[in-house]
Amino acid sequence: MAENEQNNNSGFATASLTLGIIGICLAPIAIINGLALILDLLAIIFGIVALIMKGRKGKAIGAIIISIIAIIITINRPGGVSKPSNTVQNNATTTQQTNSEENIEGKGTIRDFGVEIKDYTITSNSRDEKVLLVKIAFTNNDNEPKAFNYNLDCKAYQNGIELKTPFSSYGIDGLDWEDKTKKIKPGVTYEFNMGYCLDNETSDVEVEISPTFFSKYSQKVKKTFKIVE
Repeated sequence: MAENEQNNNSGFATASLTLGIIGICLAPIAIINGLALILDLLAIIFGIVALIMKGRKGKAIGAIIISIIAIIITINRPGGVSKPSNTVQNNATTTQQTNSEENIEGKGTIRDFGVEIKDYTITSNSRDEKVLLVKIAFTNNDNEPKAFNYNLDCKAYQNGIELKTPFSSYGIDGLDWEDKTKKIKPGVTYEFNMGYCLDNETSDVEVEISPTFFSKYSQKVKKTFKIVE
């Protein structure tokens, strides 16, 4: 009987020490330091029980000291104990703010890039089709050289129908498809033309710049041109 009681006392001391060690290891980790706080409190309780029941005092006292240190680390670290509910709320607020900025007129920021839809001209291709040239200003605010074409997408619509792009820029003055693929360094603004084959020369054209299809961002910069013959 006495042997069983001694084993139980030793078990509380061992559990206390184990929880204390785990708690002090988790304490510096912001995401799960709330769990560390719970483990440290349990370690202290088990340690006190072990002392009361005259278990292994060395383990129990060591566990209590370790747990107290872990609790101090958890509370005093920048940001204190993690709050998942606040994190979720902040994420929701950020998403709401992002959605509120979904449509920007003419000029704005998408991801790490500044874009502006400036003006247009009308020219013709080698098949005498009318081509709308839209001047785009692209500013790279990223830390590395980036190209417009691999990060943003520019489309044009007439009467709600997407306009096709010329098969080739050959023979179209002011249009070079390589311009949108050129990488520019951080802080540089580069202007180039995008080309679209018009369905007619009277209906308005809506130009829209958005992130590439695999991006999580939803901002769009739009501008409508009233076509003048």
